[in-house]
Amino acid sequence: MEFEIEIEGIQLKLNLVKDDLFSPCGKSQQITKKCQKLLRSKALAFYTLSILASKEGTNMEFLLPGLLLSTQREERIEELEILLEEEGKVEAIYDRFQTLNSDKQTPPWAQ
Repeated sequence: MEFEIEIEGIQLKLNLVKDDLFSPCGKSQQITKKCQKLLRSKALAFYTLSILASKEGTNMEFLLPGLLLSTQREERIEELEILLEEEGKVEAIYDRFQTLNSDKQTPPWAQ
């Protein structure tokens, strides 16, 4: 699934791919029993999200492997929106561009 969006003047090209070869560390210890059951029933699957962010001629690439998302397209889109907005992924990308264009060249958490 590929799509493009613009947020805060940053062009984002997103590519979400189902990753059947992904295996979480620790033999699925961090995955709840409910999610494990949904994985076995193919209601959930692991995905890798690659993001190409562009602003004013500068490009950055981000890779987020091991995202546990629904296999139903509409649900997956909603989950992806939550991941990008509410879990701060877009904000983190914006902060990277702010740091790059700053005189201080230090990330916001180091200031």
